[in-house]
Amino acid sequence: MITRILTLSLLALALALPAAAADNQAAVEQEILALDKLWGEAAAKGDAAALNRLLADNLHHVHATGRIEGKADYIDSLASGMRRHDPIVPMKVKVRVYGDTAVSTGRFKMVAYRQGMDKPMVNQVNVYTHVWVKTPQGWQLTVHQATADSPMPMGGQMKPGMTPGGMGHGDMGHGDMGHGDMGHGDMGH
Repeated sequence: MITRILTLSLLALALALPAAAADNQAAVEQEILALDKLWGEAAAKGDAAALNRLLADNLHHVHATGRIEGKADYIDSLASGMRRHDPIVPMKVKVRVYGDTAVSTGRFKMVAYRQGMDKPMVNQVNVYTHVWVKTPQGWQLTVHQATADSPMPMGGQMKPGMTPGGMGHGDMGHGDMGHGDMGHGDMGH
């Protein structure tokens, strides 16, 4: 009799565990979707405090141009106004959860400006991947990788009059590739 009760109890527990895990995974997926949205809002506002909370100290931020920044450089460029962009709204996002790591993939429209410019340097849709890691401070973004959804001109720099994926007004789009110099061709988050 005791064996039968123990067996039934273990069976009930075994059946309940996958349902609890699925509920937890769904909750984490919703949390990551909200964090992707918060990242986009904080980046557009240049909100250094929010970005400091959301971004891991070892952030590896790869722009659509191939430019790579760490946390401090990324936050400084936005908070200082050196570059700014319209609000980033993640679209068609999918989240996969692997324990204390979550990967979100989706798209966002990037309309970016350099300090002192009224016309956008970049106006394109990017495909992105985020890697979020659960830390004692909560979920933090440790990797951001963006890729232009349509081809960009050489140098990755959109110039006034250009359209995403095309050259405008006879401009060949040659520009600095943005390696280590904030001022050139590095606007495509």
